[in-house]
Amino acid sequence: RLSLEAAAFYSNYDDIQMFRLDSSNLGSVDNGGDARVRGIDAAVDWQATDQLRLQLSGNISDSEIVSLAPGVLAVVEGDAIDYTTDYAVNASGTYSFTWGAALPGFVRLDYNRIGPSHVTDRSIPEPILYESEVNDFVNVRIGMEWNRWSIELYGLNLTNEDRLQDPNGGYGFGA
Repeated sequence: RLSLEAAAFYSNYDDIQMFRLDSSNLGSVDNGGDARVRGIDAAVDWQATDQLRLQLSGNISDSEIVSLAPGVLAVVEGDAIDYTTDYAVNASGTYSFTWGAALPGFVRLDYNRIGPSHVTDRSIPEPILYESEVNDFVNVRIGMEWNRWSIELYGLNLTNEDRLQDPNGGYGFGA
């Protein structure tokens, strides 16, 4: 069985909220102007055999400030909207099997790639034009079910990625 899904999106935002630092490093949230986001989401789900299921999904998005409210200095038209991610991809495979009599089990392997996200603040003496790093994650799960109970053992971030994804790193306090 093969399943395909796709969606295109286009969103307009009036008076989009923006976080900014002033010259004394105090933050505020202000209406910054108008923006738009457009992109594509897609997913493929394939039950290759009775035991093997493969999945692939992802998205690509493009965000942009299209007009500015009077007095906004933090961004210029064409800048990306803060905290938006350019793309993300997920690939996974799940293999189902039987541990023993009436003990169904599974093992699942996931790969995730999260593209860069952005923070922009041109209103301070040294402008912040920050783009986070790309992160790749590999995760694995193994489990079994018994009656209405399930037990799973999982490992996350097996490649020990330690890159900054939160674009607040542009302000020096991202995690």
